[in-house]
Amino acid sequence: EENGAKAEGLSLRRCGFAGLGLFAERQFLPGELVYELPKALALTPGRLAASPLGEAAAAAGASAALTVWLCLAASRGDPADAWQPYLALLPRQQPDPTGWPEAFLQEELRGTGLLHLVQEAKREVDKLRQEHGTMKQEHGTMKQEHGAMKQEQSSLKNKIEGVEQQAGEAKRQVDQLKQEVTSVKSEAQGAKGCQREQQQHMRMLEEKTRGLDDIGVLKATVANNNSEFWGLKKQLYNSGVLAPPAPPPEPEKQPVGTLELGEDIYTTRLLIRIGFLKGKLDAAREAKEKEAAESDGMSEISSDIGQHDSICCPGIMDNMDEQVTGIQVPEVHEDDALGHFLINWGWLFICNFTFVTQALIVAIMVMYGMEAGDSCSNEPLSDTKWWTLHVSKSLAMMVAGCLMGKHLMDIVNYWMVSELLLARPSIEVAVSATLRFILVFFVAAANVIIFMTLTSPAGVWINMTALSFV
Repeated sequence: EENGAKAEGLSLRRCGFAGLGLFAERQFLPGELVYELPKALALTPGRLAASPLGEAAAAAGASAALTVWLCLAASRGDPADAWQPYLALLPRQQPDPTGWPEAFLQEELRGTGLLHLVQEAKREVDKLRQEHGTMKQEHGTMKQEHGAMKQEQSSLKNKIEGVEQQAGEAKRQVDQLKQEVTSVKSEAQGAKGCQREQQQHMRMLEEKTRGLDDIGVLKATVANNNSEFWGLKKQLYNSGVLAPPAPPPEPEKQPVGTLELGEDIYTTRLLIRIGFLKGKLDAAREAKEKEAAESDGMSEISSDIGQHDSICCPGIMDNMDEQVTGIQVPEVHEDDALGHFLINWGWLFICNFTFVTQALIVAIMVMYGMEAGDSCSNEPLSDTKWWTLHVSKSLAMMVAGCLMGKHLMDIVNYWMVSELLLARPSIEVAVSATLRFILVFFVAAANVIIFMTLTSPAGVWINMTALSFV
């Protein structure tokens, strides 16, 4: 108040969770002055920026917010600063209204726009807490499932080890039986005269070899279990349980823009060429994927995890599928050599024939343009005819300029698409674009020559139609 501030009907006091603030002590009428503060007492960003520290921060390239923060921090800690007593009254921490009780919010913020915003923020916080709880429960469930699957895998591994031990024991028994058979054979050869002993040994041998059938069944069981084990292991690899954690997905690339090409035969020829190259790239990619799908070895499965081979096609950019969309592959089978020849070289013949026809028409119009004009009028034109003639010529020149400008932009886009999508500069595109530029220049010359000699508005628009056709 000593410096000119007026705050009648207001009081400064501390209020619970909200901290320090101004409170109305009486009812204010609409339009009535509530608080008046001289501009000299306002601590504004402009005043802070004009201080030595603010000028130094601005010269160093600091933002406006950082400049204000540095000035406030310096003034708060400097007792000699004029603003230090005022800044010392400000709270060190800003209260968060979302943490206030609902009754306190209704009482203190009733009738203000902040109440609705705080309630919306609290609802968002509650929603985030619920989502966090749901995600936590799902994580626990997935963790339990992973533990159960891990236990099942350990059980299967123990069973397989037991089967392998049984197979080893059976193999040892078979080796022992082989040794005994060898011993019996040697004894039989050494005791040919003892038929009775030989028969006894044969009976003993038959009794011992009866267990070979059981060993065959055991070997079949071991082979079956081994096949099931490899099948289960392959399923685990395919399901991704034993695979390393997948990297975070890359953010989707937003399209930079679109490029609209002109609807002409040259653009069609270029798109057909790019389409054939794209078809070769797609065929190479499909062959690579088919080759990877046909590999059944577990070593190949484990070595293929996380590996991606880049597939290139000569004549076209490497990552065209990632950078460009909208290129269509012509529906021509690879074995149809005649169809491929007609589309590729037949369309080139159409382009050359069309250009020669256009050049011939323009040459005729330039050579005979001076003679094509109307004869001179014997009488001066009336004002109406004079204005009609000159307005027609002006409009015709404007329309012709717009058409030629569009044609020039189509040529530029045609050349630019070739440079962007093809791996190396195309001589065909460069030559055709240059010849089309020259043709546009001669069309403009024919336009000027013909329009200068015409004295009839009808003749102006007839010749305009002819130039538009070219």
